[in-house]
Amino acid sequence: MSALPLYAPFEISKAVSAHAIALGFSKNTDGNFEFVSPLASQIEKFFGLNLVDELTFFHTNWQSWGSL
Repeated sequence: MSALPLYAPFEISKAVSAHAIALGFSKNTDGNFEFVSPLASQIEKFFGLNLVDELTFFHTNWQSWGSL
């Protein structure tokens, strides 16, 4: 028995029924957000949203709330 995780193909239907979904992202040299997994595009399509816009909005507001 291996301690390593077993590969399982991604299924959006299982992911969206979870209580939480974790996505990895980073900021590139231009200061824009980038997702490190193709999961992000499937979630955007399923929920009809743009995750980069959401991150940008909350990041900008978080910075302004921090100065209060």
